[in-house]
Amino acid sequence: MATDSKHLRYIDGLRGAAVIMVMCRHFYLAAFAAGLPHWADVLGLGYLGVHFFLLLSGFCIAWAYVGPNARSFTSGEFAYRRAMRILPPYYVALGISLALWLLVERRAPSAVFGQVLTHLTMTHNLFRSTVLELNGPFWSLALESQLYVAFPFLLLGFRRFGVARVLALVLVLQSAFRIFVMRYGTGYTGMTFVIPWSVAGRLFEFGLGMWAAELVSHGIGARLRSAARLGLGAAATLLAGLAWLAKGRLGVSHPITDLSWTAAFFCLLIGASSPRGLWHRVLSFGPITGLGVMCYSTYLIHALVLEPVTNLLLGRFGGHSPLFLLPVVFAATLVPCYAFYRLVERPFIQLFRARRRSPIPAAITP
Repeated sequence: MATDSKHLRYIDGLRGAAVIMVMCRHFYLAAFAAGLPHWADVLGLGYLGVHFFLLLSGFCIAWAYVGPNARSFTSGEFAYRRAMRILPPYYVALGISLALWLLVERRAPSAVFGQVLTHLTMTHNLFRSTVLELNGPFWSLALESQLYVAFPFLLLGFRRFGVARVLALVLVLQSAFRIFVMRYGTGYTGMTFVIPWSVAGRLFEFGLGMWAAELVSHGIGARLRSAARLGLGAAATLLAGLAWLAKGRLGVSHPITDLSWTAAFFCLLIGASSPRGLWHRVLSFGPITGLGVMCYSTYLIHALVLEPVTNLLLGRFGGHSPLFLLPVVFAATLVPCYAFYRLVERPFIQLFRARRRSPIPAAITP
């Protein structure tokens, strides 16, 4: 989500890159059976866009309280801002998703009620029967909303006990939890989203993003010399290689796999903060930052468009390599995503900003 303080274009670029990864993953799933070449399995790694979003979410949420224009934290104001920014577009997308789901699914009224109730309350990631229903990508929005509940405690801990101690404690507790749930397997199943990729299993990534915001707010990017930037690039590459090996040998949801990916993304995030670096310039490029600005709208509805468009094109041009369809599928998907941004998300943002000029209602202040 966009920060309220000093704008960082490369963060929008990173968010744009993350949503491209997610779209690649869903194209891969839709086109896999159509005969993708073996090397195209790299598109399947697009699920890591969600991993990256968790890190970026911690960064963006913390930036408002540690950045150059840091504001004081109050729990009521924080909850109000998050709810007004996240929920209105989500509920519109949820209504669209529910309507489409009811057109193709025949479910008992009790099942429909359960889906609606859990999605309205963003608790659908807690149950195997609801976590990927209606609109698959919604599972991580529920996870993020639960991470927001943990944010005040992390922020308080950072200020009172120090970043290192709090992150170390979170890492120990999370690792213990992830090791315990390994008895249920480390493969990629529906339960992966419910147990290992729950708040208890992903809090460290969010906290690491908060630490990255603090480092950037203290000017770490401006102090990075070329050797340090190269070192971060090499570290990110090595960590990504380690994660790839761990994924193949230990499992996609093994704690070493996830932590290695997270550490690689952390190095990328810190390296991209240097204004003199190549990463910073590439990620500040207009088209990718533009995609980052509308990444929330894209994340909300892209799955509703991408899969049917891919299936339609495969049906008509199935004799060719599915990879040739990728640019067309992306273009056809981004058009309604942009329309959703302009017609739904952006008006709500403008309305919220207008209302923020007035004092926040007393009912929600602590």
